[in-house]
Amino acid sequence: MVRRAAILGLGLAALGAGLGACGPDPVQPAAPAAKGAQWLAAPAITDIRADAGQWVVRGASDASARIRLTDQDGQAFGTDANAQGLFDLRLNASDGPRLFSIERVSGGHAARSQAALFLAPDGTAAVLNLGGASLPLGERTGFGIAAVDYDGRALAVSGWGAAGQAVTVRLAGHSDVTNRVDATGRFTAAFNGVLPGSYGLGAQSRAGSASRTIILTAPQSNDASRLAMTRLGALWRIERPLPGGGRQISLILLDGQSESSGGDSREGDSPLLQAPGTPSA
Repeated sequence: MVRRAAILGLGLAALGAGLGACGPDPVQPAAPAAKGAQWLAAPAITDIRADAGQWVVRGASDASARIRLTDQDGQAFGTDANAQGLFDLRLNASDGPRLFSIERVSGGHAARSQAALFLAPDGTAAVLNLGGASLPLGERTGFGIAAVDYDGRALAVSGWGAAGQAVTVRLAGHSDVTNRVDATGRFTAAFNGVLPGSYGLGAQSRAGSASRTIILTAPQSNDASRLAMTRLGALWRIERPLPGGGRQISLILLDGQSESSGGDSREGDSPLLQAPGTPSA
């Protein structure tokens, strides 16, 4: 069964095409890297899980690196990576969705990832990549489309499946894109020259198939600084400003909305989404 969703437009430059003690960190502006200072690599978020009423964010960086996550309200949490560069960072539960910047801090300097961590109260979590496909976190089973990003000209899609399998992603009116599911169980695909309109979107592998109808609308928001995170039916919609101007909007599908593995998927349609700045009906 074809499912229905809608993708909001955004004004980003085109979409293109990663243990220790922890607790709240004081928020201090990081100084720019000094000339000749050691180059710092930004940390990567790899997974998230619930534990004792908190969220545990797992990731990798350099050995003994100081890791800091800061939400949209300026609350920061930190931890240190172990000798292998791995870290677990605990976050308190929250009643509302949060978007965290991801940084490694050393000697007054910081390396900020171009990705951000989205975390909703219901446990929906994803790494939102600048100019690319969002990558949902947490355990997924079967095969399905997980997220869609759009900027008015290009479309990025991500999903999950069996590691190593080839996946062909189809967007009506555009050439198919075939990639392989990576070792983490995720696949991505990107399409350029995608104008606003209604499109059939599908993904297929030996493990199964998934299909949706997406409605793309041109960007209309004039507020370059606005961050909006909203649950709309079977998905989360995140609209955020980007460095240097522009906006990116990501739709993250909830865990329970996975497609069937080769069978008929009779799930209800997701709600239609409006373009930024348009009033509710």
